[in-house]
Amino acid sequence: MERPIFIAAIFALITAFTSIFLGQELTIFVLIAGLLILLALREYKKVSYLYLIILLIIPIVSIRSYFYKNQAKLISNLEVKEELNANVSGYVTCITKTENGISFRLMNARVEVDKDVYNADDYGSEKTASEKTASGKTVSEKFSILVYAEANTDLLEGDYIEASGKLKRLNTSRNEGNYNQEEYYKSLGIRASFTILDLKKIDKSKTGIYPELFRLKGNLIGVYDKIFTKDKAAIVKAMTLGVRTDLTEQQKLDFKDSGIAHLLSISALHVSLLGLTIYKLLKRKLDYLVAAIIAVFIMLSYLIITNNGISCRRAVIMLIAYCIADNLARSNDLITTISLSLIILIVDDPYVITNTGFLLSFLSMAAIAFIYPIVINDEKILMLFKREELNKKDMKQKIKRKLSEAFCLSLSIQIATLPVIILMNYEVALLSVLLNLIVIPLFSLLMVSAFLSGIIGLFNIFLSLLFAGSSNYILDFYSLLMKISTSFKGSIILTGAPRREFVIAYYLILLVIIILAKLLRDEILFKYVSFFQKTLFGAYIFLIIIGLNLHYKELSGLNIVSLDVGQGDCQLVSLEGKNFLIDGGSTDIKNVGEYRIYPSLKYRGIKSLEAITVSHFDSDHVNGLIELLEKADRLEIKKIVIPDVEKLEENENYLKMIKLAKERGIKLEYIKAGDVLYFQKNKGFKITCLHPIKNFNYEDANDYSTSFLINYGDFKALTIGDATALAEKAIMDNAMAFGVDISNINLLKVGHHGSKTSSSKEFIDFTKPSFSIISCGIKNRYHHPNEETLDKLNAINSKIYITSKIGEIIINTKNSGKLTIRGYLD
Repeated sequence: MERPIFIAAIFALITAFTSIFLGQELTIFVLIAGLLILLALREYKKVSYLYLIILLIIPIVSIRSYFYKNQAKLISNLEVKEELNANVSGYVTCITKTENGISFRLMNARVEVDKDVYNADDYGSEKTASEKTASGKTVSEKFSILVYAEANTDLLEGDYIEASGKLKRLNTSRNEGNYNQEEYYKSLGIRASFTILDLKKIDKSKTGIYPELFRLKGNLIGVYDKIFTKDKAAIVKAMTLGVRTDLTEQQKLDFKDSGIAHLLSISALHVSLLGLTIYKLLKRKLDYLVAAIIAVFIMLSYLIITNNGISCRRAVIMLIAYCIADNLARSNDLITTISLSLIILIVDDPYVITNTGFLLSFLSMAAIAFIYPIVINDEKILMLFKREELNKKDMKQKIKRKLSEAFCLSLSIQIATLPVIILMNYEVALLSVLLNLIVIPLFSLLMVSAFLSGIIGLFNIFLSLLFAGSSNYILDFYSLLMKISTSFKGSIILTGAPRREFVIAYYLILLVIIILAKLLRDEILFKYVSFFQKTLFGAYIFLIIIGLNLHYKELSGLNIVSLDVGQGDCQLVSLEGKNFLIDGGSTDIKNVGEYRIYPSLKYRGIKSLEAITVSHFDSDHVNGLIELLEKADRLEIKKIVIPDVEKLEENENYLKMIKLAKERGIKLEYIKAGDVLYFQKNKGFKITCLHPIKNFNYEDANDYSTSFLINYGDFKALTIGDATALAEKAIMDNAMAFGVDISNINLLKVGHHGSKTSSSKEFIDFTKPSFSIISCGIKNRYHHPNEETLDKLNAINSKIYITSKIGEIIINTKNSGKLTIRGYLD
């Protein structure tokens, strides 16, 4: 067995995945499978029984997974929005500006809860934290937390604090495509959030390396702020120190849309470049061991001040391995080093495998080790086509070869990371391969210039300006390249989220290609070379086909999604690429359009809406739509449909919406009862307005809420905004007047979030919905839905789905009237 550490890394990865996603008990099957594989290898290659030690990685990772799964028991039983009074202490890291103040992390913080006593028996109980009894004692645990504080809080990274406040669970996503805070921070080792109420102590007298390192970081930030313009300083601080606080949303978007967002994060590329440069310079003057110790110490310190990112940790581990190999006069095997770093990170915290930074970092390295030699080598391209021999005296040929190799390296990394990038962003930048080909070689010079100017600036600002020149020019060039790349129509392809089975198939085929290439390269089973070549060519074709299918695939038939927007309303109606958004707003979720509605549309690959319809202009129905008009530049909105009633010009939200519509050139359409919003005869798909009638007399905006009947074959759904009992009566009258049947409907979007002012008994008995959906916020101050409303719906045996309990509600019907309905959190 040539690479036992590589085999151990595979077992570590499989064990972590099994423990986290399939169940702890299944790791015993991994252990048995591993034992059988190694015994088979022993029979084939006569390897030593000592290699069975590799299997120890399986129980080690399994135990570590169990530990982290059961960590932070203090919050394990907390419900959403439930809080505990707690005291915390630890070192401050990763300070970031937020909308309402600052956030930072306390890694391995001591957390003491003084509200309830958690005995061992309590951990497994079904009681919530608030139901447990207090006894005046405290229970202490150590785990990492995300802390929120006021903007004027006097804190620096490296400060040691003791504070009291509110401890709670991190937020989880409640819609497909929304950011899952809990899942993201769990992959970083952070288990809870904490809001400071009283900062008891800031002990700046603490000594040690942490305060000194963060003081150095603060001084470097000061230098960059002095020698660069505000925009450039923000980029340089992000690239060199991991400080993303000052980056504007537009800067982040520009880098992301160009496919070079990785440059804004402290990545393995930074650390490898810096670490190897330091080590190679030091060993010219010092003993190799001394040079290695100094270089590793510097890089570990750099790792601390740049917030200990996952890809950076991987690079530092690989640097240490390189230094050890160099000191032992051994060659540094890339695959073994990658494997070693993977094992160390997984053993430290198995949940790291769910982190996108971890995935992208190791997939990039795997691309260099396994895919690049397939894409191109000295003799062949794609292991199939012969490459012309290099004439060493021909400079033009040398340049051509270097460019082709650089392009193929960038292409290899894109091939390896493509599915993960699509899963992250739901889109892909077409020109990213070419752009990376240009920016990455220049990036080395940029980093050298930035680091030197920062360090020299600690002693002499004027001299540092000379070294900052290269950084300025390169950043200007980057800006030009990003502008050019995003100016091309179609440079960004919106894919939506691909189905997981296609992602798995993609990587399985890629694995087959790597194995076949290995067999061909090593001339193993040479009698079958021709067969392997044909199979390899077929695998290439299948990989391309699967790659083209890495996009969202809508379920056939009519799809209705009631998004969880908190205390508000938003329904998405879709049929074969025709999409309609009915309302979109919230009173308890900030930036609901930006963070909940638009990501849900992107997840589904929706780049065009046939219409946005507004039931009425209360904020809980339109503030998210206004955000879409303001920020979602790549979302095509063909028209905005507004109820045809008087006195709208008195409403601020109405005036804002029509102003934005005119600025974007979006058609405005006024609708009244009897009008048909959309009709597709061959599919039996029709959206009919049933309220309000023209010049409807209303006192409350809820009274004129636009109501739509959605027909699809035998299926009928009714959505009525915040319609009151008065409006419900009008809906029934209008339906009869226009000969529209709204009795025994399949689905009702219950009016006014389940308030008792809607859902009159007469209306419920008349419509008799088989299924009822209610959109409302968790623990909302209005106590929606009202018990009386639920009783009326239960009386007719209507099955009720509530967003505050199950998140986004997804409905699908195939034209027969029968439907499937599920909650996102079910």
